[in-house]
Amino acid sequence: DGALLGEGAFAVVRRLVCRRTGSPVALKVVEKYPLHIRNMLAQLQREVRIQGRLQHRHILRLLQCVEDDSYVYMVLEHCSGGSLRSLCAKRQAAVPPEA
Repeated sequence: DGALLGEGAFAVVRRLVCRRTGSPVALKVVEKYPLHIRNMLAQLQREVRIQGRLQHRHILRLLQCVEDDSYVYMVLEHCSGGSLRSLCAKRQAAVPPEA
């Protein structure tokens, strides 16, 4: 459906449906140019390499990664509970301030 799940300084994440399985996935689209001018492309390549190798029940799996001249497209498992940032914000809001 393409719903926006989140966005950061260099990327947006959208919810898509896998044509083959019908399961929801997250597509993280990272723009290369801002990373290139900050000498951060190697960091992105390292993130892709590491996340592609990780297999842990608390870490989203990288299902596929492709790129063109301008963008890196990372297909990730979809997490229906929201982003880590939103979960932390909800948790912080639920904790009463100390006197």
